[in-house]
Amino acid sequence: MRLHRLRPERCFFPRQHPDGIDQGAFHTDVLAVGAEAFLMLHDLAFAEVDGLLADLRRTLGDELEVVRASSEELPVDRAVAAYPFNSQIVATADGSLAIVAPEDAREDAPSHAFLDRVLQSGGPVRAVHYIDVRQSMHNGGGPACLRLRVPLTDGEIGALGARVLLDDALHEALAAWIDRHYRDRLAPSDLADPALARESMQALDELTGILSLGSIYDFQRSL
Repeated sequence: MRLHRLRPERCFFPRQHPDGIDQGAFHTDVLAVGAEAFLMLHDLAFAEVDGLLADLRRTLGDELEVVRASSEELPVDRAVAAYPFNSQIVATADGSLAIVAPEDAREDAPSHAFLDRVLQSGGPVRAVHYIDVRQSMHNGGGPACLRLRVPLTDGEIGALGARVLLDDALHEALAAWIDRHYRDRLAPSDLADPALARESMQALDELTGILSLGSIYDFQRSL
């Protein structure tokens, strides 16, 4: 809050519900997600959810749209497994919102029914798109791992000064970098092998060159 110079009266720091944590909601975004003035959440997302929603309504007024799921409608273990809340909510050209959810949330009956209710609630969400992100989910991630969005003007994009906007050429360069440098297996003994450290530094040095980032690592500046 301080670093971003946000107004304290418009910032909230709700505590996660301990029962939700104990049932697998290690991050808030496993049981809650919002965009603009829309919020969907599980009753076990926050410890004092009623007070939080009251504070949000006082701040945002009538524009706030909330859809809540109870444990009876959507058991926490199903929400943790299928990730209906761990979704992207994006604005579309017509001003409405769309949810990009994992395929698992369509295949899980309670999760699918909840997202259908969100769609039929009359709120700003007008579409739900399901995609297969099981490879990410099996590694502990989901659609929310791609949630960070930083809107930039044309001038700000021009001032980036690095090759960090993905296009076909950059995708091919990064894929080739991965093929060159990623080991397909790693044993405990490798962690004591200086060759691994040298490989890692070489890979990072090449990556910063591909992305035109300059020397950002200590080992690059000390050479």
